Amino acid sequence: MEGLAILFKPIQNILDLIVNFFIDLLNGIGKMLEWFNPFHENFFVYKLIELFKNLFDFLFIPKNNPFEILSTKFDEKFGFIKQIETLFISLLGYNNYGINVPVFNITWNGLTFPIIDFSVFISYRVWLHRIILATSWFIFIRRTFNKIPKIIGGFSEW
Repeated sequence: MEGLAILFKPIQNILDLIVNFFIDLLNGIGKMLEWFNPFHENFFVYKLIELFKNLFDFLFIPKNNPFEILSTKFDEKFGFIKQIETLFISLLGYNNYGINVPVFNITWNGLTFPIIDFSVFISYRVWLHRIILATSWFIFIRRTFNKIPKIIGGFSEW
């Protein structure tokens, strides 16, 4: 039997090579069909879009952003400007503090100082906001009503 096995071993190797070739060929054809299947992730249009995206990212998005470095240095040198900006955003924006009193501090040379005390204002806050809103809406509606003839006539001076 061993002599027969030695005789058929090269034939078996050749058949294995032929079978593997056809399996690889069918896998390659299957991969190529995936390129033309619009519901598959390897659809050639998706790959083309991905290539263009990578190209545009490479061309138009810099690796090192000099503005981030400049912004970081500016924030280090002039940190108090960011604190003032936060203060004005908190003052002018509508923040619902609830029953807590907002605290506005400023830090200078490692010392923190409170600059505004809202403990008296907090109990009248909602009432004052309503008065301010009512006044603003009244002025806006009155000005709009007075300008309606000019708006309709096409001679508005907004």
